[in-house]
Amino acid sequence: MIAIQMKILNLDSMNKILTLLVFTFFIIRANDARAQFNKEQAISNVNEWVKKQEKGFTFNLSPTEQWKIECPIGVICDENYTYRLYTLKVGENHFTLSFSPELATGISLDKLNNLVKYFSMHYSPLDLTKHGWDVRVRLKNSVKRDGISFSNWEDDVATMQLDWTIDQIKITNIHDKDCLESYQMMDTSSKVGCIQTIQTVIPITINISAKMENIRVKDNRNVDW
Repeated sequence: MIAIQMKILNLDSMNKILTLLVFTFFIIRANDARAQFNKEQAISNVNEWVKKQEKGFTFNLSPTEQWKIECPIGVICDENYTYRLYTLKVGENHFTLSFSPELATGISLDKLNNLVKYFSMHYSPLDLTKHGWDVRVRLKNSVKRDGISFSNWEDDVATMQLDWTIDQIKITNIHDKDCLESYQMMDTSSKVGCIQTIQTVIPITINISAKMENIRVKDNRNVDW
């Protein structure tokens, strides 16, 4: 009799534990569902943003971060190197400026305007990462090689302007594990459903005023990988 009662108690305890586990599972799933956008919701958010920008918009940036010289490991970057490259990272947005190597001999307003080769950027107009999606714009021709102008150079701060066009917005599902791995590896052959693209024609004026690292030589010969 005692053995039977013990079995009943054990079964009752197990049922309570299983009920609690199932309840917890559904609570987590429910919270997860509220946090995540499905593809249609993500596209709707982006389309709403696109509609507001039909006539174009101005992107102004005056960050505390500075343009840093990017020099390959194992070489000396100076006026004798093949280029002078600067990168600027502000949050999830990344910007690149490339110049002729002569800029290493000293920066001036004339040199900035005459020696600039191209500008590129990875820009996210909407932060949907908490909802499981990464949103990035694609700018026409990927890099800008003309129309880049600098209006001021003072106290190592460069002020630049350019006009460009956003011709595509890419939405990537980073909530899905396989999609996230492909995204992190920059694998364009990710599985179906990972990426959604929206074609656009949005004029954009970019104004950036930021400090630039101003040194002649960057010696990366002894930098570890």
